[in-house]
Amino acid sequence: MPPRPKAGRPLAAHQAALSIAYGAGLRGAEVAALKISDIDSERMLLRVERGKGGRYRNAMLPADLLPLLREWWKAGRQQGVMHSGGWVIC
Repeated sequence: MPPRPKAGRPLAAHQAALSIAYGAGLRGAEVAALKISDIDSERMLLRVERGKGGRYRNAMLPADLLPLLREWWKAGRQQGVMHSGGWVIC
């Protein structure tokens, strides 16, 4: 039986990454490259830089995903792994 993941940063980061990928329709590399500054919570958009084909695009940010991202932001700041100009998934 594989070991269970410890609660905290890895589990929260994985949940946020998978939720972004599924909810906004982003590819794995796009999720990994997503920065805090790419989230536009007023217009509910994610700016995807250098997506497929090296193009820039905007992806819709689902309303139910924003609270999860804010929760991850708070937890990441408390743990010292989230920085204002850094990536969403560390």
